[in-house]
Amino acid sequence: MNDHPLGAQIKERKFNRIPSINQLQPQTAEVLPKLLREGNMFRFAVVLVCGLWVAGCQDRTINDLNGVHISTIGAPNSIQAVGATAQVEGIQVKDAQSLEDGKPKMKKRIRATLIQYSCSDNKKESVTRLLEMVAKCAPKSDLILLGETVFAPYTTCKDFTEVAETVPGPFTESLSEIARQHKVHICSGLVEKEGNKLFNTAVLIGPDGRIIAKYHKTSLASIDERHFQPGNGPTVVETELGRIGILICKDTQDLEVISSMARQAPHLILAPSYGLAKTDYTSKQEIDCMLDECIDEWRVRMQALAKICHSFVLRADHVGTEGQQVRVGHSIAVSPGGYAIAEATMRPACLEVILKADSPDQKHW
Repeated sequence: MNDHPLGAQIKERKFNRIPSINQLQPQTAEVLPKLLREGNMFRFAVVLVCGLWVAGCQDRTINDLNGVHISTIGAPNSIQAVGATAQVEGIQVKDAQSLEDGKPKMKKRIRATLIQYSCSDNKKESVTRLLEMVAKCAPKSDLILLGETVFAPYTTCKDFTEVAETVPGPFTESLSEIARQHKVHICSGLVEKEGNKLFNTAVLIGPDGRIIAKYHKTSLASIDERHFQPGNGPTVVETELGRIGILICKDTQDLEVISSMARQAPHLILAPSYGLAKTDYTSKQEIDCMLDECIDEWRVRMQALAKICHSFVLRADHVGTEGQQVRVGHSIAVSPGGYAIAEATMRPACLEVILKADSPDQKHW
């Protein structure tokens, strides 16, 4: 059990068996693109979760995506998935397998570890504890993913300029040393200073210790807008694990950003995140309800992203409390078929999962 600052007990969420997006009723599938275009992510999540629940109750099974649409046909910003082709905002995105000619393929089996932990206001203490977790996981991983602004509390940090670092800098150099020692890829979010500007940044470090990609968050939340400059769109880079795309938190609900990512056909999308749920309610029941809604929204958002981009999606988050809010945790791995194959709870964890390139519909059972 986790103690909430208001005194209520927050129950532990357990991973439940969830049906796939491709089992949605046609009526449910038709309304989702409209909500997505309107930016109404809460209603989008509720409708999608309810649709998945109904599909699970009916215990239906549908092979692949043949004949199943998750769009209003002909809508200007429609998202369609039919057979091995997806259409995002009118742009045809081929199945990743058809884009392999002359390019590196995804490694057959990738040992990935998603680290979720509770950062504090003490940067030095947070970084020390985090690096210990990374070093412990590195020997048994091909890829390690950390959360967004990983050593800085997202809403309670008094001054991001005090904790910001250059890239490369002390934090990335420490990660590089671990990556080099254990021949592992490491992706982490951090607060970056570049001259007199600040960025909400994610870096990808290769097994030789070099920084092979740096991404600035594009779709800024209201807190980001007060501190950070926006990026110029998603990053996709060729690695020995395959094509890896990077998004940060709110980017995963921005249709333009998702469209750009889908066109680049990554094998794997990494999404350092910082999910928060407000808990300024008077009863435990209300707190639990808000947490359930927030966790479900994050889960279906990752499932939709995986389905649209036909990619594995990994999301790492934070846990603990932050003022009157709770960090939701529930780091997750989703297969290209939209199946959640591993999911953490609301406790600190190193979530280990094996991604199988030849199993796009990989499930956790």
